[in-house]
Amino acid sequence: MSSDANLTLRLLRELRADVQNLNQRMDRVEQRLGGIENTMGGMASHLFSITNILNNHERRIRKLEGRSSK
Repeated sequence: MSSDANLTLRLLRELRADVQNLNQRMDRVEQRLGGIENTMGGMASHLFSITNILNNHERRIRKLEGRSSK
């Protein structure tokens, strides 16, 4: 094998290792983003519930205030 072929093989092996490393890192990033996505979904659900509770309290307060003014 010529030295050019050896160099090409070495570079291709290094490239393959770099790509595998990048793929592993991307897999970890995707896992973390999935966790963040789940957390944000849960937070949005809680925020929606809290908003509904506050709106119900506001309605009740307005109703009570309307009764006392009569």
